[in-house]
Amino acid sequence: PKNKATEDIPGFADMTPAEQAQARMHMALKAAAAADEKIKEQLTGSAAGTESKTHQEQLQFSNAIKDIESSSFIQSSFVSNRYDKEKTGSKKEEEFSFGTAAEFKPDMAVKKILEVDDLSKLAHSNLCVDPEVKMDQWVERLKSLRQKKLEGEVIK
Repeated sequence: PKNKATEDIPGFADMTPAEQAQARMHMALKAAAAADEKIKEQLTGSAAGTESKTHQEQLQFSNAIKDIESSSFIQSSFVSNRYDKEKTGSKKEEEFSFGTAAEFKPDMAVKKILEVDDLSKLAHSNLCVDPEVKMDQWVERLKSLRQKKLEGEVIK
């Protein structure tokens, strides 16, 4: 059976079966690419309008459509703010912040720098305390934290 598309190819009947198969494959690939492009255009055309709108904008839009379709609709003047939104959005992109987020924290406390008593020691003297003394200091610290928590203070 002759195919309408194969009739358009000059000399198709004179081709070998391998050449005919190759021509058919080439036509099928062209058709698939065209169909793919058409589907992509449909998806981007319908999705581009809805994805860019926020949920609130979509609700406003649907409410406006319902109002227009209602029998009590009265025509009134309309001013679009679409271009105003685009202008304000571009300003945000043009702004540039220098530095890091750490520089903007106003409540940053200056860290206390340990003063070295004796340069010949390898470690600070607080690290060489007796384990019992460390445990006593830790228990006192826990007691004070617990007391602050019971009083409702914020523990830092």
